[in-house]
Amino acid sequence: MRTTSFLRGLSSRLPSARRLASSSVAPLPVQSAFSEEITTKLDTVVSLEHQYASSIWLVDVLDVAIDTQKATQEHVIYNANNIVLSKLDKEVVDAYLEDNVEMLDACNGLVEKIDMVSEYTNSLQSTSRLVGMNVSSQEMFKECGKLEGNFATLDKCSPKLYKLMGRKETLVIDHDEQGQELHEVLSGSREVASMSCHLLQRAFSFKSRQGLLKSKSKLPTTWASSLNQLQVTLNEEAEKRKKCAPWMMNELEEMVMNARSLKDQVKSNKGSVDIYNLRRSCRALEEGVKPLEERVKELFRHLISIRMVLLGILSRS
Repeated sequence: MRTTSFLRGLSSRLPSARRLASSSVAPLPVQSAFSEEITTKLDTVVSLEHQYASSIWLVDVLDVAIDTQKATQEHVIYNANNIVLSKLDKEVVDAYLEDNVEMLDACNGLVEKIDMVSEYTNSLQSTSRLVGMNVSSQEMFKECGKLEGNFATLDKCSPKLYKLMGRKETLVIDHDEQGQELHEVLSGSREVASMSCHLLQRAFSFKSRQGLLKSKSKLPTTWASSLNQLQVTLNEEAEKRKKCAPWMMNELEEMVMNARSLKDQVKSNKGSVDIYNLRRSCRALEEGVKPLEERVKELFRHLISIRMVLLGILSRS
């Protein structure tokens, strides 16, 4: 949990800012290099053959979010010395910085959830060993049930992130070309990062029902259109699943189902139990969670870097 404490301490010291109140629509004359790059990555995720909600697929989603932050960071750093912010530009940056805090908090929450998933997996492994040795395991099953309940307490930050995803945004008509480009890049950073964080929060949730993702972006860019299409695809898949199972990561869902099956076998007291499916699913989940944790921490670092550059630009304006 040391990493969680570090991330929380760092993000809690970062200042928040005012939110942009209103804006008007203005089309971009041409698609930017940023838009073309992010569109390609988002379209790739839509067309991936990896199983929906699997750890591999979620890693791919986070990779797109990380690549988007890298592109944002490169753009902002490259133009930092030449950016002269107007009053309207400052409002756009301030709004981004405020949302940036929410995304950093979401990363903190995801690290906590990943820690809890690891604790939950370890408890189930211990339970399976007790069952295998014919030792009473009822208390361990109760402890695992408590851990499942604790996941609900970590869903409390989801509404904020969900609201961030649902906030409509348009380009600002009074921007010059530089201001419009900056707005587009910061919007891409926020929207792709918030979507990926929200997906991962859902993947580690034990809620029986999940709301649909909101296709929100109104920006006249190809990446915004691709992001909306990805969300439509996700909603269609979520609708297919919600009648039979909670929306969660496939490996986590399989482990939970195997644990409940083992518990039923032990309660039936018929003597013959199968502990191997649970052990196998525990190992699969451990392997799937490790790269997800690495990506969340990397996403956090890039969000911090973008924030620091923007604060430096504001201090000179």
